[in-house]
Amino acid sequence: MDENESVIGLFPTVRLVDGNLKNLPLEQALKMAIAKGDYVKVDSFDEGIAASKALSSQVAKERRPEGYTARWNKSRNKK
Repeated sequence: MDENESVIGLFPTVRLVDGNLKNLPLEQALKMAIAKGDYVKVDSFDEGIAASKALSSQVAKERRPEGYTARWNKSRNKK
């Protein structure tokens, strides 16, 4: 994540651009993450891979329509 390549970071390669999700080339995604400061420092590549998989799994779960419906129903039942 730095010029000396001493910081390992996790950053998004899929970005919302003009209202659409776009899978950016790695170099473009890296530059954008550095510019925006929206990356997460990790201690190793293995830690980064594990964190990326966990985050991707959570995002997929949140985006599933049945997940949204279940969360909506739960929030209505709390009243």
